[in-house]
Formats: sequence, C-alpha cells, structure tokens
Amino acid sequence: MNDTGSVAVVRWTVFLTVALLWLALGARFVGGVWIVAGRSMEPTLARGDWVVIDRWTYRHRPPRPGEVVLLLVPGSDATTALKRVVAQGPRDDSWEVRGDNPEWSLDSRTFGPLPADRILGRVALSFPLGRSGLDHAQASAAVALEVQGHEAETRPAHRLDDLTP
Repeated sequence: MNDTGSVAVVRWTVFLTVALLWLALGARFVGGVWIVAGRSMEPTLARGDWVVIDRWTYRHRPPRPGEVVLLLVPGSDATTALKRVVAQGPRDDSWEVRGDNPEWSLDSRTFGPLPADRILGRVALSFPLGRSGLDHAQASAAVALEVQGHEAETRPAHRLDDLTP
C-alpha cells in the first residue's frame, strides 16, 4: 500500500474509533455523529462529511467566535444546520451565525441573531480530517455575499447515533 493509502486508512480508523467510542459512551446525552447534507459550510465541510457533535461544552461555557455549531433553524423544531459563530448578538443570550459559503447559507443575515437555546452543540471533529477548517483561531468571520439559496444542512434521519444495535 502506498503512503497516501496508508494515511487514508489511518484517518478512517481514527475517525471510526472515535465515532464508535462516542456512540458507546452515551452520544445521545453528550453528542452525536451527523452526516453533512448541505453546501453552506463549504469548503470547511462538504456534503457527505461526518461531524462529531459535542453537546457537553456549552453547558460549561458559551460559544466562541469561529466555532462551528449545530443549531435548530429558527421557525423549525426539526430542521438543523451547521454554522460558524461570528459574534455575540445584541443580547447576551443570542449569537450571530454564518455559513462559510454565503451563496448557499440561511443564517443570521436572514433570520437575525440566533437565541442561545437554539444551539445544540459544537462540531468537535469532522471527517475527512484533512479538510477540517474548524480551528476557530484561524476561522474567517467575514462573509460579504448575500444569501442566494439555502437548504437543510444535516440529515437527522441518518444520524449514526439513531441506529440501534
């Protein structure tokens, strides 16, 4: 096997090990594994990428600008989306969120500041690992284009933690 193939095997092994451990240790309460379905976080996250959601961190601290979060879209109790936190909203209990791909993002430019209780968790890990742009220190918070289209960002029906043994 060549070096590129070896690296891919190691990445898959690490990701699957982490995902299985997450599932085994109570993903329903601490987090979960989701499959990205939309385009609004490209190039950071692309369709088909897997993300591990950490629901625990925000019980102890607020979101930080640059972090990618899983949220409930305002006006829906079922539609979820992945967005980057760009700033605290005008109230202490709200956040400005944006997609990295503004042409495909339904975000705070459309629905205004997001109430904190709509944030379900943060993206702790994504796969493929090599493309991850989730480091909030390096994240670009400036998004200039207007929203031209949108779609649901995740497929909850395909959540890996919904599978029963």
